Amino acid sequence: MFAWFLAFFVFPNFAFTFAFDKMQLRVVGGNDASIEDFPYQASLRSSNRYLCGGSIISNYCILTAAHCVYGGPIDNFTVVVGTSQLTEGGQVYDVGQTFYHTDYISKSLINDIAVLLVTSPITFGPSVQPISLSSTNPPTGVSLVLTGWGLTSFPGTASDMLQEITLTSFDLATCAQKLKRLNPVTVGNVCTISPVDHGSCQGDSGGPLVEKVNGVYSQVGIVSWGLPCAKGLPDVFTSVAYYRDWILHWITLDIN
Repeated sequence: MFAWFLAFFVFPNFAFTFAFDKMQLRVVGGNDASIEDFPYQASLRSSNRYLCGGSIISNYCILTAAHCVYGGPIDNFTVVVGTSQLTEGGQVYDVGQTFYHTDYISKSLINDIAVLLVTSPITFGPSVQPISLSSTNPPTGVSLVLTGWGLTSFPGTASDMLQEITLTSFDLATCAQKLKRLNPVTVGNVCTISPVDHGSCQGDSGGPLVEKVNGVYSQVGIVSWGLPCAKGLPDVFTSVAYYRDWILHWITLDIN
């Protein structure tokens, strides 16, 4: 059994304070992962409390979900990179600016994407590297990898170690049909599927969904929403390819 806590409640009014208090990332029955294998992985903190996942996309930019930062107190945000553990190690960077999509709709999680700009350049090394951005969505049936921190059993205790899970890309039209009573699934999404008791369960908001091609990872999605927990229904991610130009705008922005 491998149930992943995506931070994706489909309740209509997702409050920022609720995200802090209730929507911590969790992985049930996961596999420990080394940060050297996933050096793009980042964790977003508020007042040093773990909030969401994210990914390094340049020496100043972190990619995450809009619902992680929408309405939040930016003065309290930091990003930690370069460690497999939540409680120790890594490089800490203050977040100077947050940019979520101007057409983000919190009720339905449409355009659920944000870029964070840190106040000093991220130092790259073996355990800290940016990830490339996919220019196309994965075809149906491709193996994808999701990483993050959280519970190792449900119910249970939170994992201090980075976890990983393999999911399978799922046809978007079929995904939309299966989830039509919950939230809209649009061309700006990517879906994955997994068997009952081996998949998503409420949680890793903002975390990176990646595809490995010829030994190199590229990011195809950002954890957005789904139906808890491991019911055999699809999970929904923000499509990196669809928003690639929007993301690149912030990467190329002169922040000095």
